[in-house]
Amino acid sequence: MATSVDSAVDLASHGRSKRSRALFIPYPLHGQINPMMHLAKTLTNHDQNLHITIINNYHHHTRLMAKATVGGGHHHRSPSAMDEVDTEELGRRGFSEEILIHPTIGLVCVDNGLPAHYDYATAQDSSDRMRVIFESFSVMSKNLKLFIQHLEENEQHSCYTKVSFIAVGIFCVWAMDVAVDLGIPTVLFSTQSTIVLSLYLHAHLLISNGFFSEG
Repeated sequence: MATSVDSAVDLASHGRSKRSRALFIPYPLHGQINPMMHLAKTLTNHDQNLHITIINNYHHHTRLMAKATVGGGHHHRSPSAMDEVDTEELGRRGFSEEILIHPTIGLVCVDNGLPAHYDYATAQDSSDRMRVIFESFSVMSKNLKLFIQHLEENEQHSCYTKVSFIAVGIFCVWAMDVAVDLGIPTVLFSTQSTIVLSLYLHAHLLISNGFFSEG
């Protein structure tokens, strides 16, 4: 069952060193979130001293909590009051408490400014969908910075170090900007094939050689 980080065993108090903490911030699409979840499990299985906190908006956070992965498979459980995000508190603080879904993986909801029950399915047919989404990234950027600053301020009482690095989905430019502002090393994670990534990186050459027009 998921458990609050506040109730986790304080490793430092038992004479052991603190775990390193990393943040994973996927682009808010299932095709981006699931691969990053798998990467988090792979890394933490390899290094038990690494703790990864996965950042999502309210919509995706609650969906992940409903089918939290524990160990190697899906652990289907009845909803717990501990798992519920207090939307009023989320609006005030900008982020939720971290919930552990695995001994070394936790989930945090960062407010993106959209209503808690914003209908993403309907929004896909809206002409201003992209405008709304990009505006939400601006809000999420501010609240992500607040969350990281909160971790730093409470590091002395935590069983984790300050954020060692941030892994972000390759399209999460706003998250990269936050990491740069705070001086935190950043890793870009692409869920697409290497040939698609190569096209992105060499698009300027395709344009300059006349394969595509700039318009």
